[in-house]
Amino acid sequence: MDAYVLQLSLQGAQLFVNPDAPSIDSEALESLASSYTNLMLRLDKRARVYPRSITEKLIDLPAVDDARLADEAWMRDWCERLQTSMVRVDSEEPLVDLEFDPEHQIYCPVIQMRIRGITERIKLPQGFFLSPEYRGIAELGAQVRDLLEEGAYAKRGERTMPVSSFGEALNWLLSEARRGLDVQRYKGLGEMNPDQLWQTTMDPNERRMLQVNVDDAIAADRMFTTLMGDQVEPRREFIEANALSVVNLDI
Repeated sequence: MDAYVLQLSLQGAQLFVNPDAPSIDSEALESLASSYTNLMLRLDKRARVYPRSITEKLIDLPAVDDARLADEAWMRDWCERLQTSMVRVDSEEPLVDLEFDPEHQIYCPVIQMRIRGITERIKLPQGFFLSPEYRGIAELGAQVRDLLEEGAYAKRGERTMPVSSFGEALNWLLSEARRGLDVQRYKGLGEMNPDQLWQTTMDPNERRMLQVNVDDAIAADRMFTTLMGDQVEPRREFIEANALSVVNLDI
């Protein structure tokens, strides 16, 4: 989600960590929301291997490292907490267990769950817990895991919602922001009807005009050729080199 769209969606949103506390500062809420949505975009890229219905829940669990992977009792408790937190799927509870890895002498979580009507077995090996994606999960978890206390709730206007995790609160606030809205996407201005073009682009009272300066024409031309040219290989190399540095991505 674009940062500007996220900012608009959170206008008027409030999150209370407990019934007696003031709402979280709006800038702090926006910062956490931005970190959360950016992480979700990264997790979506690997969702075919590690479904987001699993990885999103790891934010609220204690971080796992090599020492904890080697502790069977600790990992078994961690797996029980993961199973409790996962949503019922197709009227069948996901099963979370441990599998011993003799090569590394560690215990890896294995989740059995139904995905699109098929029971699948998803293993979280050592490599997953060493990945940049899990590092992002652990870093965000350190910020939000203990943020909400008993009785925490989200509020927009006159509507409130009890919440137990930051992800639950953010999803509710964003869904409330979309209430009554009709969202449409276009590849170009030429696809819009005249009234839509006026409302979104041409109305002087609503539009924003930004000046774009090209300080280095040669560098700009090289970038345009890389991203829009006929050669696929330079574009692929650029994406691979910069993919993890993306902050705002509009898809």
